[in-house]
Amino acid sequence: MGSRDVSPSGAEIAIAAAKCASRHSIPVVSGGARGVDQLAMNSAFDSGGAVIGLLADSLSRRLAKSDVRAAIHSGQALMCTPYNPDAGFSAGNAMGRNKLIYAQSTFTLVVATDEGKGGTWSGATEALDHKFGRVAVWRGPGEGPGNETLERRGAVPISDLDDLGHLLDGGGADTTPDTSPLVSGAEQGVLFNVAAAN
Repeated sequence: MGSRDVSPSGAEIAIAAAKCASRHSIPVVSGGARGVDQLAMNSAFDSGGAVIGLLADSLSRRLAKSDVRAAIHSGQALMCTPYNPDAGFSAGNAMGRNKLIYAQSTFTLVVATDEGKGGTWSGATEALDHKFGRVAVWRGPGEGPGNETLERRGAVPISDLDDLGHLLDGGGADTTPDTSPLVSGAEQGVLFNVAAAN
């Protein structure tokens, strides 16, 4: 989940992170919107991984698309919403949906966030405060102005995608609260959330 208008550097990280999760057989959970959401979902799908779209807009409209139906039929995609299937997009629905995405994710990578505002910031700080899975923050090209603060609040800094692979394999015992391996994610119901906002 994340910004509809992500920077090119942030987009590259979101795409690469989703590929990394797919290599570890961990489904990518996303809000299904334009930008980071769609980039991460497409990357995971193209890499042979599974995706879950938790939508804040019309599920009925999304299911009318033949490519979405094909992805669902193949078993690679799940589309759902906590709202009326015909409901249109609203900011309130998106914020509520974001909370569910963070709560359902065992691992979140925040690519870029503003400090103190926006859905990515709210979700990441709430996940850190309530220990909703592991929260990591990107510390490299494409990061946002709030990333450093998230690290200070307890998010695990990632500056190389090899570090992400290490964490998904269960590494990082000194910096993460839960060090159990995530490689058997499909069996454990593990979800990977890629978040970015600019």
